[in-house]
Amino acid sequence: MDDLKARYYLYIVTAAFLWGMIALLYNELAAGGLSQMQVVAVRALVSGVLLTGYLAIFDRGALRINWKDCWIFAGTGMLSFVLFNYCYFMSIDLVSVSVSVVLLNTAPIFIMIISAICFHDRITRKKLVALVITITGCILVTGVLSADPAAFSPAGILYGVASGFCYGLYSVFGSLAVRKGYSSITITAYTFLFAALGSLPLCSPAKLFPLLHGKTLLAALAIGALVTLLPFLLFTKGLTRIDSGTASIIAAMELVFASLVGLLILGDSFTWGKLVGDLLIIFSVITLNTKLFDKNTVQTGG
Repeated sequence: MDDLKARYYLYIVTAAFLWGMIALLYNELAAGGLSQMQVVAVRALVSGVLLTGYLAIFDRGALRINWKDCWIFAGTGMLSFVLFNYCYFMSIDLVSVSVSVVLLNTAPIFIMIISAICFHDRITRKKLVALVITITGCILVTGVLSADPAAFSPAGILYGVASGFCYGLYSVFGSLAVRKGYSSITITAYTFLFAALGSLPLCSPAKLFPLLHGKTLLAALAIGALVTLLPFLLFTKGLTRIDSGTASIIAAMELVFASLVGLLILGDSFTWGKLVGDLLIIFSVITLNTKLFDKNTVQTGG
């Protein structure tokens, strides 16, 4: 591998590493008195202001949209970004980081099902295999089969699965935006802006902003800039030289990084079931992006 291409691999690995840090910053903000919805609002607002400000200075054309398409960005921002973040943070509070991040990464399965229904995409053999592997991995990692009731929180797991579903909605609305001719950076900018518009009225702004000082302010800036905006830019940069299938496999390292943060820093418990479940989820992502099990398809839709 030449040094130049290795750099682009590093961009994607760094993006995955930064995404894996979100729980650490979320805990810092929660300790500062912010609610789950306030953290969502901060993440959207900081990212939206930074990206929109950058585009306003360097690429104003990327901010041009047809205002009749606002409903699409309301879908990516309000229905997807706001709800998936809220459910994800609730899951972290009720179960653990390592469990929550795995449940969030069930999103490709929901994307497969929604795409089959809405866009008549074909369900291939490898997608069915990935679905079975993912469900098995989730059962192991969530502790459903554990004899210890404390290891199983139905509400936390439901929030985790909901975060994966809401995250999957992004691909549905994002696909509609792409079909309208919008670039990825335009879609992302308006996603953040609509997410901020949707979450700010729900987060008691009068109580939120007085909390943003000292370490809490630094964590707020970091969660918006370092684990939201920066990894997106790095991942997009990596895609200029690395194909999307390979990039998706590398980005699955987020699971590993988030699990390590939970185990080494946040005190999550270790079990062999969680480890095997993590590995199965990662393998399912690899399966979805390789030629394994892809000889036959199941046609859906009309």
